Amino acid sequence: MRRDTALETALNAKAYKRSKRQSLREARITEKLEKQQKIEQERKRRQKHQRSQILPNSNQIDGFPGIGVGSEGF
Repeated sequence: MRRDTALETALNAKAYKRSKRQSLREARITEKLEKQQKIEQERKRRQKHQRSQILPNSNQIDGFPGIGVGSEGF
């Protein structure tokens, strides 16, 4: 069997390092962060959908006097 040299271990230290077991605290923190990311993605998706529904309708409103954006009717 071939023995690893110090140079080989230095170049690829991750291959020889034992992975750390995740503690319960770290698992909870990770789950909390993942949940926050999921909620934020859902919020952005809903906001994008809402904008896509509102913008076409705002073009229809611009045709009426006193209702459109920048109108002097109020």
